[in-house]
Amino acid sequence: MKSAIGYWVWAFFPVIALLSLWKSGLLRDPLVFLILLFVYACIYRPVIMSLKLIALGKIARKDFFKSFIPFYYDTKYFSLLFFNRE
Repeated sequence: MKSAIGYWVWAFFPVIALLSLWKSGLLRDPLVFLILLFVYACIYRPVIMSLKLIALGKIARKDFFKSFIPFYYDTKYFSLLFFNRE
């Protein structure tokens, strides 16, 4: 997942799938939608972000759980995560 396109696909495909399920009517309960959105934002996205940063050698494996702190790595490595620029 060292490429920017791979990161975009892995990071945003669940949101697109979740919104598609909501629009198609397969996901009817708003509470389930919000729970899944919360799981995406608080669990899935930080894991994907930290795995990319570990693969690029920007953070150590022991710092994996720091990605669950809101905006800890998002702001510091934004251009690297989304555009592969430092």
